[in-house]
Amino acid sequence: MKRSVLIVGVALMGLASSQSYSYENMGYGAGSSCGSWTKDIAGDSVLHYQAQSWVLGFVSGAGFSGAELSATADNEALIAFVTQYCQRNPLNSVARAAGRLVLELKKE
Repeated sequence: MKRSVLIVGVALMGLASSQSYSYENMGYGAGSSCGSWTKDIAGDSVLHYQAQSWVLGFVSGAGFSGAELSATADNEALIAFVTQYCQRNPLNSVARAAGRLVLELKKE
Protein backbone atom coordinates (compact mmCIF):
# COMPACT_ATOMS: atom_id res chain seq x y z
CA MET A 1 0.00 0.00 0.00
CA LYS A 2 2.78 2.42 0.93
CA ARG A 3 4.52 1.66 -2.34
CA SER A 4 1.35 2.47 -4.32
CA VAL A 5 1.00 5.80 -2.54
CA LEU A 6 4.65 6.58 -3.25
CA ILE A 7 4.26 5.75 -6.95
CA VAL A 8 1.14 7.89 -7.26
CA GLY A 9 2.87 10.74 -5.42
CA VAL A 10 5.90 10.64 -7.69
CA ALA A 11 3.65 10.52 -10.77
CA LEU A 12 1.70 13.56 -9.59
CA MET A 13 4.91 15.46 -8.93
CA GLY A 14 6.00 14.74 -12.49
CA LEU A 15 2.73 16.05 -13.85
CA ALA A 16 2.97 19.22 -11.80
CA SER A 17 6.51 19.95 -12.93
CA SER A 18 5.75 19.29 -16.60
CA GLN A 19 3.02 21.90 -16.85
CA SER A 20 3.83 24.78 -19.11
CA TYR A 21 2.68 28.16 -17.95
CA SER A 22 1.74 30.91 -20.30
CA TYR A 23 0.80 34.50 -19.73
CA GLU A 24 -2.03 33.86 -22.15
CA ASN A 25 -3.80 31.33 -19.93
CA MET A 26 -4.20 33.30 -16.75
CA GLY A 27 -7.61 33.44 -15.18
CA TYR A 28 -6.64 35.12 -11.94
CA GLY A 29 -5.27 38.39 -10.76
CA ALA A 30 -7.21 41.44 -11.78
CA GLY A 31 -10.52 39.69 -12.14
CA SER A 32 -12.29 42.47 -13.95
CA SER A 33 -13.03 42.41 -17.64
CA CYS A 34 -11.50 44.71 -20.19
CA GLY A 35 -14.97 46.21 -20.62
CA SER A 36 -14.92 47.23 -16.95
CA TRP A 37 -11.39 48.62 -17.37
CA THR A 38 -12.53 50.84 -20.23
CA LYS A 39 -15.66 51.98 -18.37
CA ASP A 40 -13.80 52.62 -15.10
CA ILE A 41 -11.04 54.67 -16.74
CA ALA A 42 -13.63 57.11 -18.08
CA GLY A 43 -15.22 57.49 -14.65
CA ASP A 44 -11.90 57.93 -12.80
CA SER A 45 -12.88 55.01 -10.56
CA VAL A 46 -10.99 53.83 -7.48
CA LEU A 47 -11.37 50.30 -8.88
CA HIS A 48 -9.51 51.41 -11.98
CA TYR A 49 -6.55 52.64 -9.94
CA GLN A 50 -6.55 49.34 -8.10
CA ALA A 51 -6.48 47.46 -11.42
CA GLN A 52 -3.70 49.74 -12.69
CA SER A 53 -1.63 48.94 -9.62
CA TRP A 54 -2.21 45.23 -10.17
CA VAL A 55 -1.05 45.49 -13.81
CA LEU A 56 2.11 47.38 -12.84
CA GLY A 57 2.82 44.84 -10.11
CA PHE A 58 2.27 41.99 -12.54
CA VAL A 59 4.77 43.44 -15.01
CA SER A 60 7.25 44.03 -12.19
CA GLY A 61 6.75 40.47 -10.97
CA ALA A 62 7.35 39.08 -14.45
CA GLY A 63 10.61 40.99 -14.63
CA PHE A 64 11.59 39.89 -11.15
CA SER A 65 10.89 36.25 -11.98
CA GLY A 66 13.45 36.30 -14.75
CA ALA A 67 11.61 37.44 -17.88
CA GLU A 68 13.93 39.74 -19.78
CA LEU A 69 11.77 42.75 -20.49
CA SER A 70 12.67 45.73 -22.63
CA ALA A 71 12.84 49.10 -20.94
CA THR A 72 9.71 51.22 -21.11
CA ALA A 73 9.26 54.94 -20.91
CA ASP A 74 6.99 55.03 -17.88
CA ASN A 75 3.95 53.62 -16.14
CA GLU A 76 1.61 55.66 -18.34
CA ALA A 77 2.90 53.82 -21.42
CA LEU A 78 2.13 50.46 -19.80
CA ILE A 79 -1.36 51.59 -18.80
CA ALA A 80 -1.94 52.97 -22.31
CA PHE A 81 -1.09 49.56 -23.78
CA VAL A 82 -3.61 47.82 -21.53
CA THR A 83 -6.25 50.47 -22.27
CA GLN A 84 -5.78 50.06 -26.01
CA TYR A 85 -5.89 46.27 -25.71
CA CYS A 86 -9.05 46.46 -23.61
CA GLN A 87 -10.77 48.80 -26.04
CA ARG A 88 -10.14 46.25 -28.81
CA ASN A 89 -11.00 43.19 -26.64
CA PRO A 90 -13.72 44.18 -24.13
CA LEU A 91 -14.66 40.58 -23.32
CA ASN A 92 -11.14 39.55 -22.31
CA SER A 93 -9.81 39.93 -18.78
CA VAL A 94 -7.41 42.56 -17.50
CA ALA A 95 -5.13 39.67 -16.53
CA ARG A 96 -4.97 38.58 -20.17
CA ALA A 97 -4.20 42.16 -21.21
CA ALA A 98 -1.35 42.26 -18.68
CA GLY A 99 -0.07 38.96 -20.05
CA ARG A 100 -0.08 40.37 -23.56
CA LEU A 101 1.81 43.39 -22.29
CA VAL A 102 4.52 41.21 -20.79
CA LEU A 103 4.79 39.21 -24.01
CA GLU A 104 5.14 42.49 -25.91
CA LEU A 105 7.88 43.67 -23.55
CA LYS A 106 9.89 40.44 -23.70
CA LYS A 107 13.21 40.92 -25.40
CA GLU A 108 13.60 38.91 -28.58
